[in-house]
Amino acid sequence: MAETFGVEEAVECIFRADESGEEQKSDADIGCREQISKSEPNGIGIEKILQTTYINAACVLKHESQLWLAAIHRRLAGRRSVRHPYYAEFYRDIPVDLFTALSHSIKVSNDPKLGEPMCYIKGNSKGEVVSLTDIQSLIYLLTLLSGKQQEDVAFYLKRTLGGARKNHKTKVLVSQEKDFGLIYSYKKGQLTICFNYGEWNSFGFPQHNCNLNI
Repeated sequence: MAETFGVEEAVECIFRADESGEEQKSDADIGCREQISKSEPNGIGIEKILQTTYINAACVLKHESQLWLAAIHRRLAGRRSVRHPYYAEFYRDIPVDLFTALSHSIKVSNDPKLGEPMCYIKGNSKGEVVSLTDIQSLIYLLTLLSGKQQEDVAFYLKRTLGGARKNHKTKVLVSQEKDFGLIYSYKKGQLTICFNYGEWNSFGFPQHNCNLNI
């Protein structure tokens, strides 16, 4: 039986970092740096330091995913689009290696909560898409990435409004028909995060198309 391990562990393994977030130095890494130090008596050049530095993808994605949660929460209180009501998207410029580390870690983790049909990953020469079709799988993934508790993540996915829409409630909706998408463009180096959401008035009546809430 194949060994199963989590997304968080997979992300960290890809970038060769330990759980504390500090760089994990192999004997080869240390030897390489010692040779550089001896060959550079006046100091090590920036380029050579960068060439021997490894980044912890889990730490970077922890901060990045927390920004995603904040952006989602803001969009839930935004003005509705006339052409695409109750649909929101925002963009993040992130390195291709970071997104590839995330998508690859989901693939190799064999985590049943992030397998099909709850999560699909497809790509071509132009980009790659991570499609989540289950709200619990979405909360699970964002919990792993952000380091927050599940109830804290769930808080960001819903909102009580004020102003002219006082006491209206909104929340992210995820289903097979209306997925939560992470769409990465190789050409732009840009991640698009898109989702559908619902709105209920102060009496609990939905203002959105109820077919979204499946």
